[in-house]
Amino acid sequence: METETLIDNTLTFEVESELDNEGRDVRVKMIILSNKVAQMFGGFKINQLNLYGKTVFEWVKSSAANWPCEVVEYSQNDNVIELVRPCLGNEEITVVVFDDTPLLRHATLSVLVSEFLSNKQNVKKLKRGYIFKTEYVRSVPNIYAPEIKNELIEDFTMIRNIADYHKALAIMKNRIINFHLTKGVLMVDPNSVHIDAEVDIASGTIIEENNYLYGNTVVENDVVLQPNNVVKNSLIGKGAILCGAYIENAKINPGTIVERYEKIKL
Repeated sequence: METETLIDNTLTFEVESELDNEGRDVRVKMIILSNKVAQMFGGFKINQLNLYGKTVFEWVKSSAANWPCEVVEYSQNDNVIELVRPCLGNEEITVVVFDDTPLLRHATLSVLVSEFLSNKQNVKKLKRGYIFKTEYVRSVPNIYAPEIKNELIEDFTMIRNIADYHKALAIMKNRIINFHLTKGVLMVDPNSVHIDAEVDIASGTIIEENNYLYGNTVVENDVVLQPNNVVKNSLIGKGAILCGAYIENAKINPGTIVERYEKIKL
């Protein structure tokens, strides 16, 4: 069974270059600016907080998809150009983002890069980051561009405090739930269900209230998850029925009925 992934909610990882308005391939590199002194919450830096099975940083990095990607540490008053110039590659376009925007998606960046190419710009300032022509940045001491107002605010949501973190959690949950609903998964009460980003659920599955699916779990076709299951890093075979069990690192054979309170951990 080939597993799909929610790293980029539109599943477009094969993209390695963009097309300009003349249909020419344009290579893109991403640089992630990582804050040296990021605020701590519960013993974790902001970029290490967990959002549905991935850290904030892992979500940001995944938005690069197959673009080359490099991480550069920064402090609040650093000059962005001076920071990124040593990391510039042979790619025609360089995208600069920050490690505190976990809702950023590759599909969004691809659209912004395409618009940038169509408008024949040298630099575009995003709500949180930049797009620029690499050769232009090699030759200028500073960059000047008006800030984009009200553009794709959700994707550029910053995690600055606990309130921002919970906002991002809610948005990410909604994306994940909607992704599975459009694949043909039936959820009786989506608000009560937790699904990590790497969980793969086949169509025809029924998920009732208070189910929690973590890690690299795979749920095959026509499975029924009755209320109150917890499944971690497991394979649930076609047509299986879980009646309120705890499953971890296990393989449940097709058609199996796992009774309430049963615990299977390998």
